[in-house]
Amino acid sequence: MADINNIKGNQPLNPATTQKNAPQTGKTADSSTAAPNQKSSSEDKVSLTGTATMLQSLQQQVREAPAVDSEKVEAIRAAIAEGNYPVDSEKLAQKMIDLEGQL
Repeated sequence: MADINNIKGNQPLNPATTQKNAPQTGKTADSSTAAPNQKSSSEDKVSLTGTATMLQSLQQQVREAPAVDSEKVEAIRAAIAEGNYPVDSEKLAQKMIDLEGQL
């Protein structure tokens, strides 16, 4: 049988032998010698486009906006209490069917 890395087909593998015969890559795990000429990250700069700046502004406005329009809620409550709140029964039925379909 052919020899591969001095191992014959019937010969059991010995971990000490296989590590000894393994090729060395020359790489080390020492991080201090990894990149001595790398520049400091204090020189990094970031600039935002006009669109990104506008997006940040809009996100801030959304965070500050109330989650519920209290005036609208009060108007609807008053209309229901007075019996003046219009209900479109066909639209309501279709919404219920759509919701059931999603479940």
